[in-house]
Amino acid sequence: MGLLITPTEEKKITIQGTEIELPSVYARLEFAGRADGYKLEIAVATYASKSAYKGGASQLSTDVPQGTLNVELQEGELQSVETAHSYAQLALEQQGYNVESDLIND
Repeated sequence: MGLLITPTEEKKITIQGTEIELPSVYARLEFAGRADGYKLEIAVATYASKSAYKGGASQLSTDVPQGTLNVELQEGELQSVETAHSYAQLALEQQGYNVESDLIND
């Protein structure tokens, strides 16, 4: 369960500290729903690919933002894995990337 992130014409994906461009990266998410029922903390970590992640590879530092997103949920939204994916996807799209949610746990 993660996000497949691809570059756009305006926003490339490069390995941090280099000019090496990547065709995509795979992001895994961790999230915590706070007790008030309205806050989510979503941590984003990127890898070279889904298969690299599944094979035990280390995180890959790129210019795709990693770290924690803090989200305040709207009335009626659930603190769920689907909601966490939606907010992380939206945040990365707002940064200029194409993002596809991968909610299948395989």
